[in-house]
Amino acid sequence: MTALADALDVTVDELLRGERRAAPLPDGHSETGGEADTLVPLVPTKPWSGGDTRVFDVRPALEDAYIGSEEEKAADEPLPFYRRPWFLPTCIGAAVAVLLIVLVAIFWLGKWVTDGETGGDFSSFPSHGATLPSAETTASAVSTMETAVKTTTTASKAPSTTATTTMASTSKQTSPPTVPTSPPAPTNPALPGTGVIPQAKHAILFNATQGKVVYGYGYDERCYPASLTKLLTAIVAVENCDEDTVFTVGDELLLVEEDSSIAYLEKGQSMKRDVLIHAMLLESGNDASYVLAAGIGRQQAGDPSLSAKEAVEVFCTLMNQKAKALGAVSSHFVNPDGFHNSNHYTTPMDILTIARYAYRLPEIKNVIGKEHIRDVFESGEDVTWKNSNRLVRTGDTCFYEGATGMKTGFTDQAGDCLVATAEKNGVTMFAVVMDAPSDQARYEDAAALLDAGFSS
Repeated sequence: MTALADALDVTVDELLRGERRAAPLPDGHSETGGEADTLVPLVPTKPWSGGDTRVFDVRPALEDAYIGSEEEKAADEPLPFYRRPWFLPTCIGAAVAVLLIVLVAIFWLGKWVTDGETGGDFSSFPSHGATLPSAETTASAVSTMETAVKTTTTASKAPSTTATTTMASTSKQTSPPTVPTSPPAPTNPALPGTGVIPQAKHAILFNATQGKVVYGYGYDERCYPASLTKLLTAIVAVENCDEDTVFTVGDELLLVEEDSSIAYLEKGQSMKRDVLIHAMLLESGNDASYVLAAGIGRQQAGDPSLSAKEAVEVFCTLMNQKAKALGAVSSHFVNPDGFHNSNHYTTPMDILTIARYAYRLPEIKNVIGKEHIRDVFESGEDVTWKNSNRLVRTGDTCFYEGATGMKTGFTDQAGDCLVATAEKNGVTMFAVVMDAPSDQARYEDAAALLDAGFSS
């Protein structure tokens, strides 16, 4: 209100009454009445024509009085953010911070690329237990290191594709396959006493009477068991199923792989547990293995409606549990017959462990040494099983005096395998031969191992 009064050149009281003083007239005119302080009403009148009465339009005056001068207007109105005093310093500070971040990122990126091109090879570091170098060797190493640093500096300027190739090559070298198809052949030592050198890639001779390994090589290396698996299948069957249990051949025959060794079982036939064990251990019937596995798997799961595949998976779980319980901790089994699978593997020592346990079970020991066994099915079929192990066949060129079993095996990936047992003069020997080059070679190796064991 005061600002408006000042703009109209009146007092606040005058402004409230709507009066103001007469302003000086323009040049060339004279006042015709009223004094300089004469008040005139602030109301519209006729246009001023030079008399003492003038028109006063209050709206511009009110507007000017309310708004004030240009300086007052600028002081009262809020400034845009880009004209405020903090805006410019803030922009400068942010720009400097971004520049510093970019410089640091470029520095570390360059360092990372340089380290990658130099290879990062730590193979020259001494291994645990290695002897520390002497002072002379250290001095020589320092000199060599200086030369290497110069060479590395030059090499770091090479195209990055070289570093990429080197890193990819290193990755391939340090990523071994999950399951090797066949471990490297060791240098086979000569058998003690006989000087014979076995032909198989893995062999072990165990004196069960003394409880010690007499001879062996490569017996802790991973390999494939083929039908030696059926020794474990027989163990699980004996320990998880009553001998009077009757099995009926069903859709599990569809799980038997082509080119398998079979006992020629047919869907709908029925037989007891031990008949299937005979067919599995003597004839090496993969079909007999699946009939046992499916039937016992359903029993253990308590669900007779399980599919053949699901029931066999239950049985394989029992196989792996039993193997671990026996101490065969380097093995894994995914089927009951040993047909090749990259996740179905073992070691010769694990096979020896499983074979020794199986040999203690009468249901297995009394079967594996027979040349043949005759059985009658519950469904009426009369069959005779012939042992695939030539060491126990009298009249065979590979017959071994004193042989008592145990099991043969073969796949293209496993090679020819054999677990052979024999007893002479109160001594029991186990010979494990795996990945032999031929059927004949595995019997020759087994016989040579047994001879060396008994001669010593």
